[in-house]
Amino acid sequence: MTDHIQHMQKLTTPVGSFSVFCDKVMMPFCVVENKCFISAEVYDNDGSVIGTILPDSICEVLIDVKDLEVGTEYAIMFSLGKWNYCDADQHTTCYHAYIGDWVVGIGAYDPNDEEKENQARRYSVEQGFLQQGFILDPPSFDEQSFKRYTVEALTDLRGYKFKVYDKDFDYVRFDVAWVRVKNFSVNAYTEAMGMWLC
Repeated sequence: MTDHIQHMQKLTTPVGSFSVFCDKVMMPFCVVENKCFISAEVYDNDGSVIGTILPDSICEVLIDVKDLEVGTEYAIMFSLGKWNYCDADQHTTCYHAYIGDWVVGIGAYDPNDEEKENQARRYSVEQGFLQQGFILDPPSFDEQSFKRYTVEALTDLRGYKFKVYDKDFDYVRFDVAWVRVKNFSVNAYTEAMGMWLC
């Protein structure tokens, strides 16, 4: 991470922009460029490395908790495109869109993901789902034990809605990146996006 923080209401990419909203009102946020990423290797069918992919930009969106109200729902979203699931790992999810020659992505860590998993397991045991071999989320989560903040993907996957439960931390954080599709398949770039954002 660099020490230079940019303050803005819109983070512009070559094919659209990320913004933070409370209802329909845009909110300020900070952006820090991420220098701590690994180039993604691309393999052929035999498993040999045929090249590497670097992001055109990868950064962290920081929303100051001082600007947020406990219990109020906010959203961070991209301005356009058809978005899809990209990857998940260690309580982090990410989503991407392929627009023009670009792959754009957003990822988020959920501090309450483990608690949500525990509640889903308990609910699935009570409802008999686990005995049938699957786990379902309850109709709603009990948020009394949630800490810091929680995130949930928007219905169209263009970003996340989020809610703050206390102010014992500084920022709600989201990672975003974009990369131009050049020498490899689109799939290679979406896989790279998953590695950078999860």
